[in-house]
Amino acid sequence: MKYPFLKRYIGVNDLKGTYFQPVERQEIKQAEKKLGCQFPSELKEFYQEIGSGILCCGEKYPEMLADSLKNEILPPHIAVDYMLGELEHPDEPEYYMSADTYELLEPGDLPFFE
Repeated sequence: MKYPFLKRYIGVNDLKGTYFQPVERQEIKQAEKKLGCQFPSELKEFYQEIGSGILCCGEKYPEMLADSLKNEILPPHIAVDYMLGELEHPDEPEYYMSADTYELLEPGDLPFFE
């Protein structure tokens, strides 16, 4: 177990800071199938052990807690969609990448961290 300090945030969403949602193995497999290759082993391990969600500084620095200061580990399907140029998600409007940002990606980049 590499991330024991993050375990307490799995499934806890009090909207005040760090939280993660579990990622099912099937979601990872479906995303990898769509991508046509496997995720890097470290990312896959993080998804399996912790999931996807938000890393915030709310506990130590609550004055810095704001939507603009979140560090999000994107769900596997969103990371793959972004990599493949699918930038909008009408069913999940919180996930959107601008065309300007997409143009900054290098071939082979897997944008899993917002």
